[in-house]
Amino acid sequence: MARAQKTLHSEMRPLQKSDSHHSILRKSSNYLLRSMLSGRSNIGTSENHFTIIPKCHRVTERIMPTCALCKNPFEITPEDLDFFKKISPIFDQKTYQIPPPKLSPLCRRRRRMSFRNERRLYKRQCDFTKKNIISVYAQEKPIKVYEHQVWWSDKWNPLDYGRDFDFTRPFFEQFHELSLAVPHLNLVNKASENSDYCNYSFRNKNCYLIFASHYCEDCQYGNYLWKNKDCYDCLEVLKSELVYEGMYSENCYNCQFIQYCFGCSDSAFCYDCSGCKNCLFSANLRNKEYYILNKAYSRKEYEEKKD
Repeated sequence: MARAQKTLHSEMRPLQKSDSHHSILRKSSNYLLRSMLSGRSNIGTSENHFTIIPKCHRVTERIMPTCALCKNPFEITPEDLDFFKKISPIFDQKTYQIPPPKLSPLCRRRRRMSFRNERRLYKRQCDFTKKNIISVYAQEKPIKVYEHQVWWSDKWNPLDYGRDFDFTRPFFEQFHELSLAVPHLNLVNKASENSDYCNYSFRNKNCYLIFASHYCEDCQYGNYLWKNKDCYDCLEVLKSELVYEGMYSENCYNCQFIQYCFGCSDSAFCYDCSGCKNCLFSANLRNKEYYILNKAYSRKEYEEKKD
C-alpha cells in the first residue's frame, strides 16, 4: 500500500493542455483511489482535486483567421487541426501536412458548389465525334468534352492521360493541368429516349429540362422527379401523373398547385393533404372529398362552386 500511495502522490500535478483524454481519466482515477486510501471524505473540496472535463468541452486555444475572400473572421478549432493532420497524405514515409484553410466555411462551400453545374446547358461540339451536342460546359471552355455515348465507351483510353506526380510543384496546379487534358462527360443522361436536354437523369422518355430525375415520361421543367408521367413544373414529385406545379408530393393524379400531398386526385391549391379527392384551397385534410377552403360540401354543391 505504501508503494501504491507513493506512486499515486507522484502524479499529483495540475492538468496540462498536452494531457491526453486517457491520461486525464487515469490521473482522476488515481486521485480518487488516493483519497480513499488516505481516508479523505471531502474529495470535492480538496485543493488537489482533479476536475474531469470531456475533451470536446475542454477550454482550448482557437485560431480566428480572416477569410481571404469575404474578409470575415472564422474559427479553426484544435479538432480541425487534428483532422487536417490525420488526413494529410504520406508518401515514402514523409507526411505532407495539409495547411489550415484560408477561406471561411461558407466561402469554401460556395467554391465546392461552383464545380456542380446541374441546370445550365449549352450547345457545343463533341471533341471526339465533332457532332453538335448539349453539355454543361460551354464551347469556349478550355477543356475536352465527349458526348456520353463516347465517354462511357472503349473508344478512348483514360490511362493515356496518366502522368507522374511532381513533388516539387503544388498539387492543385498539377490537378488543374490534368483536368484540362482529360475529356469531360457532357451530361449524365443514360438510357434515355428523346430527352437530350436533361442532366443527372436516367431512363427518361420524351422529357425536356428535367434534372436529377429518373423513369419519367412526357415531363418538362422539373427537378428530382421519379416515375412520373405528364408532369410539368414540379419539384420532388414521385409516382404521379398529370400534375402541374407540384412540390414534395407522391402518388397524385390530376392535381395542380399542391404541396406535401400524398395519394390525392382531382385537387388543386392544397397543402398537406393525404388520400383526398376533389378538394380545393384546403390544408391538413385526411381522406376527405368535396372540400373547399376546408369546408365540406355535397357533390352537387361542390360542382356548382367549382364552376
